[in-house]
Amino acid sequence: MALMVPNPAALSAVAYAPSGTRAPLAQARVESCCRVGPALRRIARTIPIVPELLTAFAAYSHGTEFATPTGPGIAVEDIEPGIDLRMMDGATTQVLWVGMMDLTPQMARRLFDDGAAPMVRILPDRFGYARPARDLILGAHAQITDHGLASDLVDYEQVLPVTPPGPVRLFQLVCDKPGGQLIANGLGVPSFALGSWMESQDPLVQGVMQSMLPGGDRPMGGMRVA
Repeated sequence: MALMVPNPAALSAVAYAPSGTRAPLAQARVESCCRVGPALRRIARTIPIVPELLTAFAAYSHGTEFATPTGPGIAVEDIEPGIDLRMMDGATTQVLWVGMMDLTPQMARRLFDDGAAPMVRILPDRFGYARPARDLILGAHAQITDHGLASDLVDYEQVLPVTPPGPVRLFQLVCDKPGGQLIANGLGVPSFALGSWMESQDPLVQGVMQSMLPGGDRPMGGMRVA
């Protein structure tokens, strides 16, 4: 199934307010994977990292388990485009794109200069029985269905800030039903709506994300992103 991307003209017309002069940017190795026809297209690059890009690459930690239509869950690191996942309403959605990056303590210090933790740990049953069913470790910018950003939920009791002592691999998923409610460790999380997110970003972030899509040497990757 083709990955859907907004019309280039629509993106060029997006108004944005610059956040001010940026400090020298940290560099990070990021990867993405997308199905192009019958083949998987993998892209790996070292790119400048700004906090906004954590939303697109750093949502779920290694080991997070997603519900599947057939029963046993699948760890996020084993998910590839073309795999079907089960949503909260029982319907299925197909994975279109997987983004991933290694978050290091040094990078976290650059991106979270206010001292905030780059990750959040949600203890079992925080939002009701088996929601989540076991510890769920997310990037601070990850969204949780009906509850907002993971970082906004820190209460130091059942939702804890986490600063890893070493590199941690984090992932993001784009599915064919953007915003559809996936199930991660038993808790509802939205499929990343890449297209609408890109429309709200400045040209620097749009350009970086463009380079991580198939055909990244052409405007908007020559494809459409949901």
